[in-house]
Amino acid sequence: MATKYGKISSINPTLGRARVVFDDAQGMVSGELPIRYEATGKDKCYHMPGIGEQVIVEIPDDSTNGDGVIIGSYYSEAQPPECTDPNKWRIRFANGDYIEHDNATGDLQIIVSGHITINGARIDLN
Repeated sequence: MATKYGKISSINPTLGRARVVFDDAQGMVSGELPIRYEATGKDKCYHMPGIGEQVIVEIPDDSTNGDGVIIGSYYSEAQPPECTDPNKWRIRFANGDYIEHDNATGDLQIIVSGHITINGARIDLN
């Protein structure tokens, strides 16, 4: 396998695929590549990378037609981490909303700019 670095140039949300401009290939753009997800069977996980997001692509050594898989994003000086506290787990959305859990305190913070809807057969708050 060869590891290549690049940036997302376009996305196909319907198929969960994206095209990548590779850093080391003078603007060469990949074909539509599958994106690695945590789950795609009965349980599903979905999130499309943004245009310009830095990604890592694994390409088979015997590839002749540009196949490969986008295995994830990475932080750099150009795109630094949102949070640098190793005790925190945070998801920040493009509009600034976020969900954050602090393993040291057990605190959970949810910041949203819109409405929150919770549906369930029973909801207990204590």
